[in-house]
Amino acid sequence: MERISTLGKKLVLTFIITSLLYLKIALGFGILD
Repeated sequence: MERISTLGKKLVLTFIITSLLYLKIALGFGILD
């Protein structure tokens, strides 16, 4: 069970980081105001 929870946490962190990077890039290009 620990392996599954650890993998899940990694996936969630990866998703959050990707979302933040996407938002940062979008703001950088002025897509979002």
